Amino acid sequence: MLHQPRHRERKTAEIRSITRLVDAERVANPDTAIRMRARRLIEDIRSLGPWDGPPFEMEDLASFQSLRVERTFDLRPTQDACVLPGCVMLNVHKPPTRQRYSLAHEIGHTLFPDYEESVRTAGRFYRQHETTESRFERLCQIAASELLFPKEAFEQCLRDAGSGLPAAFRLAEEFAASVEAAARRVAELSPVPHLALVFRPVSGDGRWLNLDGAIGHSPHAPLEVIGAAVSPRLRLKVPSRLRPANGCVADRAWKRVSLAGKKVAIQSNGAEVWPQIDLHTPWHAEAVTLPKGNPIPREVLALLWTTVG
Repeated sequence: MLHQPRHRERKTAEIRSITRLVDAERVANPDTAIRMRARRLIEDIRSLGPWDGPPFEMEDLASFQSLRVERTFDLRPTQDACVLPGCVMLNVHKPPTRQRYSLAHEIGHTLFPDYEESVRTAGRFYRQHETTESRFERLCQIAASELLFPKEAFEQCLRDAGSGLPAAFRLAEEFAASVEAAARRVAELSPVPHLALVFRPVSGDGRWLNLDGAIGHSPHAPLEVIGAAVSPRLRLKVPSRLRPANGCVADRAWKRVSLAGKKVAIQSNGAEVWPQIDLHTPWHAEAVTLPKGNPIPREVLALLWTTVG
């Protein structure tokens, strides 16, 4: 955990990076700015020759951004990646899809105008699996999504994928990415309004629970939202640390893990309302625990969509 003065210093640097990004792109919205830069990077690499996929090779993008990629055994279990000037070190113990995402995320960092200055100043950055989403890290998530799932290719595959979480599973496999990342991209690009919510368990004092084999599954631990992706067609604001209602698909998915054994069990509801986020009309809803089929899950992914409006 960062000491408070160091934490404030980093937050100040992140705000400065966002300001420089929007100034450089001459737009008001940072989300738009980072998407513009990510899509321009894809256009630039394709101008040199074929960049075939899915899945699309992230190491090609890293090389294009003058980043050397190394896989190492030396990072701690909580660390996904380490970034040095001109180099990204990936934790070899992480699953291949996690390594791909971490690399895409770090390439996203290079899209900020002051990236090299930030790395030189810090010496190195360690990336860990997020338990909070700062504005800056959320922008890097957006960039990673744009790079892992290029817009035109993803929209074409989405048309043939069907709907709901099974579609996200298929797209995740096709693009060699996580189900969570694929579901977020579905929410961003589907012509049908979607909402993807990711929940994690918390302890009685409000801290995130990191469950492992020693602790086991905690079916009655409360869940709180850790991340969300909202269709551009929706004007919804997901409150920080939103809790799912008792009996909703996310709640059932978490509590029924032991009943599923090691099978992938999708909880579904054809008419679910979420008044906490102003969804007062019935929506289709599905939820699954992640990692898929793991008897000790880390999180719950809920995907909601409607054909109305």
